[in-house]
Amino acid sequence: VEGRQDRLYLLQGTPRRWLDQGKIIKIHQAPTIYGPLSLTCHSDVANDKINISLNLPERIGNTPVYLKTRLPVGYRIQSIALNDMKHTDFHNEWIVLRNVKGHLQIVVTVTRQ
Repeated sequence: VEGRQDRLYLLQGTPRRWLDQGKIIKIHQAPTIYGPLSLTCHSDVANDKINISLNLPERIGNTPVYLKTRLPVGYRIQSIALNDMKHTDFHNEWIVLRNVKGHLQIVVTVTRQ
């Protein structure tokens, strides 16, 4: 978790193996300049999915959140759903979340390259 230049960066330094099949990344009440943040990321790449539950602090305001999905080698993002709605603001492995706060459910559909 890192904030800089009025942005919040999440998971940017995680090793790719942390998103191998069945792996789970959990962050509980991590302190940020906006307040505590929690995240659970569950990899199900065998079924073409990464499921992310994210609880953003209320004080996040309009600060964009950059969430890095460092997928295992051979995978790429195909599509993303944010709270069951199509989300198109992603580039390579970065998912950009703008004007969001509170609880978010993110489903990343992946495909083999």
